[in-house]
Amino acid sequence: MNRISLLPAALLLALSLTAQAQHPNPEHSFLEVYDIPTRTYRVVKEFPFVIEAPNWTPDGKWLVINKDGKLYKIAPDGSTDLIEIPTGDINACNNDHVITTDMKWIGLRESALYLRNASF
Repeated sequence: MNRISLLPAALLLALSLTAQAQHPNPEHSFLEVYDIPTRTYRVVKEFPFVIEAPNWTPDGKWLVINKDGKLYKIAPDGSTDLIEIPTGDINACNNDHVITTDMKWIGLRESALYLRNASF
């Protein structure tokens, strides 16, 4: 089981990914947000597959994750399903992505670094 936690975007802190071996299905993930003032985690969504590399969009309206080499966004309250972010012919991203502050570009790393127009 993967437990993925996101800290508030304003803090720009590293995100953590931990695995718990006692879960019967290691191909299972939780996307969580950590609230610093209360020191509590809130589960955004549980997935029956592995997700990786969570990030906030610069405007704080979406969480972005990697699944099977593609990027997806999801509402931070978990009210949406995963929505694929088009990345053109780049479909083997290996966890590395960055969104520009104006949200017009996404930097992606497959075997090299690529820039793609973002559509949020």
